[in-house]
Amino acid sequence: MKKIILIFVILFFNSTYSQENSIFWKIQKDSIISYIIGTNHIFDKTFIEKDNTIISALDKSSIVFLENIESKDSIINSRSNFNYIDILSNKERKILKEIIDSNLNSNKLTNRELHLKVQSYWDKKSCLKDQFCSDKISMDGFIKNYSQKNNKKVIGLEKISETLNFIETEYLKNADESKIVTSLRYKLNEIDKGSISKNCTYNELYKEKKCNYNFSIEVFDSLLNTRNNNWFIKIQKALESNEPVFIAVGLAHLDFKNGLISMLQEKGYVVTSINL
Repeated sequence: MKKIILIFVILFFNSTYSQENSIFWKIQKDSIISYIIGTNHIFDKTFIEKDNTIISALDKSSIVFLENIESKDSIINSRSNFNYIDILSNKERKILKEIIDSNLNSNKLTNRELHLKVQSYWDKKSCLKDQFCSDKISMDGFIKNYSQKNNKKVIGLEKISETLNFIETEYLKNADESKIVTSLRYKLNEIDKGSISKNCTYNELYKEKKCNYNFSIEVFDSLLNTRNNNWFIKIQKALESNEPVFIAVGLAHLDFKNGLISMLQEKGYVVTSINL
């Protein structure tokens, strides 16, 4: 279960050091320059909004890709109640209330969605403390808003319904509901105690806008592979349009032998790390 959690929330920390360890990369074929950035969903807009290198790349781009651009709230709030939180103690529900956005009905969240939100909150609270997490707009949200404001063509690589479906089918894939609930309650109580998430090593490195990639290893995980393969069709088509493209996806999708950077290189693109 721990391995799957780390993959899903993009918490990879590899021991092999690479000089090409930036979260930001340039993509070039012929004379057209495009860009790809590995985002971290627990970091807010303050992490990149004043980074001139990233903003300049956005300004130069005509097409901007994000994982998705729709709001999940309307889909979730239109569901019937699951009432999964009824099993929680009053103290656990109180902690959960602080975690779940006020515009979301927590009774309509699945156990996997609850678990993912709690895990992300724990990582944010214990690893970032008050840095890069005070604003409600995420890195991805900032890129979307900035791009739309500046009349870029903003495209979602998948529909939000597909993202939610991936959570249900791939996140904690081999765990039954009882194990998910047990893990959820454990994390809520660890948050209450002020315990530190084990994922902080990765996030400390990410604060430096770096990642220790491992491009020599092929990962067999449908959560990454299926989405990468689906997304790459849209990405390659856009790159072939001879317009500069800016791609912002979770950092894990860049990594590994079957990640997006390696896929781009295999198609003849020169992909170069940009220090930030």
